[in-house]
Amino acid sequence: MERGMWNLARFVASRLSRSRRCFSSMIPCPCIIHKRGADILHDPWINKDTGFPLTEKNRLGLRGLLPPRVISFEQQYARFIESYRTLEKNTQNESDTSVVALAKWRILNRLHDRNETLYFRVLIDNIKDFAPIIYTPTVGLVCQNYSGLFRRPRGMYFSAKDKGEMMSMIYNWPAQRVDMIVLTDGSRILGLGDLGVHGIGIPIGKLDMYVAAAGLNPQRILPVMLDVGTNNLKLIDDPLYLGLRQPRLEGEEYLSIIDEFIEAVLTRWPKAIIQFEDFQMKWAFETLKRYRRRFCMFNDDVQGTAGVALAGLLGTVRAQGRPLDHFPNQKIVVVGAGSAGLGVLTMAVQAVAKMTGKAETASQNFFLLDKDGLITKGRKNLDPTAVPFAKDPGQIGELKDGDSLLEVVKKVKPDVLLGLSGVGGVFGEEVLKAMRESGSSRPAIFAMSNPTMNAECTATEAFKYAGENMIFASGSPFEDVKLGKGKVGYVNQANNMYLFPGIGLGALVSGARFITDGMLQAAAERLASYMTDEEIQKGILFPSVNSIRDITAEVGAVVVRAAVEEEVAEGYLQVGPRDLASMSEEETVKYVRSHMWFAVVTGANKGIGFELCRNLASIGITVVLTFRDEKRGLEAFAKLKDSGLSDNVVFHQLDVTDPSSVASLADYVESKFGKLGALDNNAGVFGAVLHQQALAEAIQLAGYFPSEEQASQFEIATQTSELAEECLEANYLATMRVCYGSNPSLSWLCDPATGSQHSIDCWGSVDSSLFHVELQHNVSNQWAKKVMSDAENLTEEQLDEVLKQFFEDFKKGPLKDQGWPTYFSAYTLSKAAMNAYTRILGKKYPSFLVNSIGPGFVKTDITCTFGVLTAAEGAENVARLALLPNNGPSGLLFLRKEVSSSF
Repeated sequence: MERGMWNLARFVASRLSRSRRCFSSMIPCPCIIHKRGADILHDPWINKDTGFPLTEKNRLGLRGLLPPRVISFEQQYARFIESYRTLEKNTQNESDTSVVALAKWRILNRLHDRNETLYFRVLIDNIKDFAPIIYTPTVGLVCQNYSGLFRRPRGMYFSAKDKGEMMSMIYNWPAQRVDMIVLTDGSRILGLGDLGVHGIGIPIGKLDMYVAAAGLNPQRILPVMLDVGTNNLKLIDDPLYLGLRQPRLEGEEYLSIIDEFIEAVLTRWPKAIIQFEDFQMKWAFETLKRYRRRFCMFNDDVQGTAGVALAGLLGTVRAQGRPLDHFPNQKIVVVGAGSAGLGVLTMAVQAVAKMTGKAETASQNFFLLDKDGLITKGRKNLDPTAVPFAKDPGQIGELKDGDSLLEVVKKVKPDVLLGLSGVGGVFGEEVLKAMRESGSSRPAIFAMSNPTMNAECTATEAFKYAGENMIFASGSPFEDVKLGKGKVGYVNQANNMYLFPGIGLGALVSGARFITDGMLQAAAERLASYMTDEEIQKGILFPSVNSIRDITAEVGAVVVRAAVEEEVAEGYLQVGPRDLASMSEEETVKYVRSHMWFAVVTGANKGIGFELCRNLASIGITVVLTFRDEKRGLEAFAKLKDSGLSDNVVFHQLDVTDPSSVASLADYVESKFGKLGALDNNAGVFGAVLHQQALAEAIQLAGYFPSEEQASQFEIATQTSELAEECLEANYLATMRVCYGSNPSLSWLCDPATGSQHSIDCWGSVDSSLFHVELQHNVSNQWAKKVMSDAENLTEEQLDEVLKQFFEDFKKGPLKDQGWPTYFSAYTLSKAAMNAYTRILGKKYPSFLVNSIGPGFVKTDITCTFGVLTAAEGAENVARLALLPNNGPSGLLFLRKEVSSSF
């Protein structure tokens, strides 16, 4: 017997961890359903509202709980957008903008509470419209009114009253894996001050942006409120306040609460990244210093804001027509000595020191002001965190400690006036007019405080008083300003959302032990260089929010490379640090993109494959439908389009045995979608005689061979008795093994005393009587087909007989001489056996909700990017399908390497 194919498979399996790095991650679909009936409708992650087809309603106990009409995902999407636009139209004359903003937030939040898949699809597709609603500035209003808006909990709440209990509490969160946590104590929410437990809206909004911008899996994120009390007396007196009614903890008592929470998180999820958000200044710096070298964390107010500001400052230098190495000569006035302002100064001074090599003079052109004016070293009770940026009174000429903003601007004539004060309108008319005397050809004004009412000035005020040639950036969104004569004053939203998603995603997929200054500076520099020279000359420093996913991928890639360079990257999943180090810049970007919550699936004709495509398309995932037969492919394409999924499905002809056809598919997908998300081979090419070089090249295109030379060493095996036997063992019997072994409700079937043909021990191994059944009939192929398609009367004994006859005929000679189809193979039979077996289970055990299929040696419909697997490996890489009803499969759910290791 030729053993080349078996050697090929084992080689491929051993290379899989290295080869997969350049290709997609698994298709991100919902988890296995363990619920029924109304419980499903009350779970926003798996609820599809009116999108459940009749087969799913029957199987999941939903019949009668929903209206009879089935409305597709696309139709639901269109209905929501129409409702939202109607709300916009009906409120366009409302004078109170806060009322309108909260109404928009409510309609989005209701969708989020009901159907998360639809919510995130709406958010991703319309990020420019909805980012101001789920994020700044509306999120500030939400936090201020949270007690009245609260309807259902989201995230976790740890309080001072939970001290000593947090280790057990962390296991109350249902997700087995968490990649990203955003944590706040509510002490400094935006520029709104202490909002206590109502500050939970910030972590929720930030993580929604992580999903929309970075493509993090929404099942692996966790917003957290650490409630240590509040010093806001208005909240304490509010009868609807949802938090602890006590003053905030301070000192070691406060830090002990955070320490306990961190220990609990890292015990359960040691690789989780924690983003600290909206802590008051003293605790922002203290926690950053305390934890940043202990685990992977960062403070977005200190470091994220600093990165965005640095990107804007470097962009300003470009807009002035100067090279970036002119940045150390820029005179910059920073108003606001809180955590954000000091974070900006820290990163900007580090950048200057890096450019000049002179750390001791790096801060000489920066001027810091707080509510008491210019900060110098002569000030009494100077905050230690501001000391590095305080001016020496003997080196600032006529300036002195406490000088007003207007005096400083007039005497310094800065290139950039940057505000992070949280004081709305502090850049008044006189200050803005004084900026006309700046020594810069294009002075810049950054009014970066959030929300909108706290911005230091508006865009209109800046262009009106500081001059039309200036550059303007703000933290919250403003409309571009019409300057007359066709000129436009462009408004840049210098918001952290351009950086923190990329920082978090890059840290995650690099497996960074912690986040370094070098990683943060690399992110800022990439953001600064993202815009074209033409855009920069117009005064456009930051990209459109519509391109947020693209900029996140670019930022994430430089974060990965910086982590590798600084030797803090440990790798992610099967991709090790050496793999990361070997990637080119382009490959790194593709690698980061491949881990964003998106997939492209190819390969489907009917049955499982077709349902896979239909279900993925119905939840918003783009599907590339492929067929060798163009006519049949177009028919299937039309069926999917008729289901209302036309925007999510495209067709491309594919012959998997032809390397040029596979190459054309890869090129098509890459040109249309930017990457080949997953290649799902539904063709069953193994077990047939193929052209050796064609198969080798086709598989190489999928990334499984390191070189053509190595690929050419393997032979293509023809179908043999041993190959056919292992094919059935890997597919049909693996199905039964995992099916019984993973469902405790059927554990009684493991008892041989019940008369079951299949004796299964607690580890899921199978001792099948498949090859010991006495032949009772002279089974022809037509009879076999009739038996296996008779779902009402088919038994396991009859199925065994069909399989036994197949092997009897196989050993006699060519199958076509024994009445089987010319191109029939063990692969084809194993698929038929699996489908027939699910129908037997469906009839015998109507309450049995999950059918598990173990991908085996052949590459079945559902193996996706698992590669070529042996039976044992197939059982470990389980892709689960909801139980297939008699009239065909429906309701696909995916899982991978999430079952017991015993399989």
